[in-house]
Amino acid sequence: MPQPGPLAVDSTSGVSNLFVADSISKQVYALELTKSARSCHELGWDEESTMELHGSPRICGRSLGNEAVLGSRCNSTHSEGLCCSGSLTFAQAQQWCSLQGARLCNMEELRNDEAKDPQEGPFCETGPSMVYDGPYDQASMWTSSPCFLRSSNKPGYWTRAGARRWMKLSPDDCREPSALAFVKCCADRELLMPVAGVSPPLKDLQGYGQEMFKRFTDGPTP
Repeated sequence: MPQPGPLAVDSTSGVSNLFVADSISKQVYALELTKSARSCHELGWDEESTMELHGSPRICGRSLGNEAVLGSRCNSTHSEGLCCSGSLTFAQAQQWCSLQGARLCNMEELRNDEAKDPQEGPFCETGPSMVYDGPYDQASMWTSSPCFLRSSNKPGYWTRAGARRWMKLSPDDCREPSALAFVKCCADRELLMPVAGVSPPLKDLQGYGQEMFKRFTDGPTP
């Protein structure tokens, strides 16, 4: 039986699908599907207690960003190397999330509290005032969900409160992309899907998908 060739990991442009394949025999062994460029595990956002309390256990989210990645884009910082977005346009909000390997949450995800911040913190706040400002859970967040502006019928995007509890305080609003809102980002936990009827070249397929893919790139076990 011929030995399998080098195993390749292919990230399709614009779609976060990773393929585990033998580049010589052209055999596909498995694929991993995520909407975000990096998984919850890679981002360090996969705390079991948080993911299981809110919405889907395969989706994670937060208001805090990675200061090391975002740098001067940070509006305010925390001592833990985390920072907050401040109010941004839609394009800036998209970039804020994508630079970290995450994505904007959609309307349903915010309603399901996928990006709800932990009550004990740390979390982002809209400003320094204890009277007029508050946590991002209470403020209007950009979402990836499209809409049409009532006044002009031009395309826009929905904003929604960062947590379901505060939806009356910050009601849903269809805004033009040049308007300002705050940002929470979402990501997906890895979902590994082996190809039916195919024997994998590695005996142990346990663990997170990305860890398995890294092992695949080192070649098959003897």
